[in-house]
Parts: sequence; structure tokens; C-alpha cells
Amino acid sequence: MRSTKERILNTLLNKQNSTIGELADVVGINGISVRHHLINLQAEGLITAEEERHGVGRPRFIYKLSDKGYEQFPSNYLGLTNLLLDVMRSDLPKKQFETLMVKIGQRMAETNMISEPDLPIEAKIAELSLKLAKGGFRISHEREGNLVTIHSKNCPYHRIGVQHPEICQVDQIMFQALLGNTINQVGCMLTGDKECRFEIKLDENGKDRQE
Repeated sequence: MRSTKERILNTLLNKQNSTIGELADVVGINGISVRHHLINLQAEGLITAEEERHGVGRPRFIYKLSDKGYEQFPSNYLGLTNLLLDVMRSDLPKKQFETLMVKIGQRMAETNMISEPDLPIEAKIAELSLKLAKGGFRISHEREGNLVTIHSKNCPYHRIGVQHPEICQVDQIMFQALLGNTINQVGCMLTGDKECRFEIKLDENGKDRQE
């Protein structure tokens, strides 16, 4: 049997912009109890409330699901993403498809820009790790001499990469654009490694060392 919270969320899925009275009628509990649950759901970020005036008297509140609330219900993002990539890979020339992957990596970089482009490489990576954590990345780094290694313990789109390993280059392009260094991927979870690893070789001035 569904909990009251689940019944309220399902009601709002089927009927957006519901009042407390309407929710109480559908869920089968009194208005005071509904209000209590709505306060908790708002605190969790699952619903939003807006005032609505309807003639004379006090305004009433109208409740609806937030984006986070919609995410509580089954979705098929994975299936749709794999299908889109399947179609693009089969219909686009190879070079054009590769260019598209580069653009995606560059666009991801644009949304995670480093605050100070002239920061030392390790400070950039530390800042980047905080930004990317919101998207499911778990990265750390270490430096031995002029070799900096970025460790990624989690791939947020691992299940997509199983069918489309070309998605891996998106991370490499993003890191390269954000850090301003030449990045070489030397480990990948999709090929059986325990983590994804990226290396940056620096010269004595902390710049790229081309080999």
C-alpha cells in the first residue's frame, strides 16, 4: 500500500495545480494532515506552491510537482540517450560524429569554467572536482614530479558508455578545455580498469611538455 507521501505525489502527477482541499479529497485524509505532508514535501524540494487569488477573501495556495518531484517517477533517459547516439552514429559521417563529441565536451567545459584561468594546475583540479561533484563525478589528483594524474572513481554515464564508448572522449575534451593542458587518458572503467585516469605532463614551469 502506498504511503500518504506517495499518494500526494501521484495525485499531483495526474492533476497539477491542486489545492489542499482537492488533495485531501483524493488522498482521503483531512486538510490539516495534508498541509503537514505538503510542508515536508516542500522542504524536500519535491513540490512548489503558488498563491492564487479567486475573488474576495484570502488567497489560496496551489501545489504542483517540482522538477525534482517529477524525477521520483520512472523515466527512460538512458534508453532515449542510447537511441539518439545510435541514430547519430549511423546517420552522420564519422568525422561529423566525432566533431559532435568534441562540441559536447566543449559545452560541458563552458558550464564548469574555472574562476581563475591562471591558477596552478593542482588548484584548478581541486576547484573542478567541487564543480563536477554536482554532476556525479568523483575526481581526485596526485602529482609526482612533473606528472599530474587525475583519478575519476565514478563515471556518471557508465551505462551509456557500455554501448557508446566514444562518449569517453567527452571527459578528456572537457578536462583539456578547462585546465588548459594536454590531457592523455591512460585508464578507463569501460575497459576493465578500476577507475578512469588522465595524465598531464608538465615542464619545469608547470606548462605542457610535448613529447
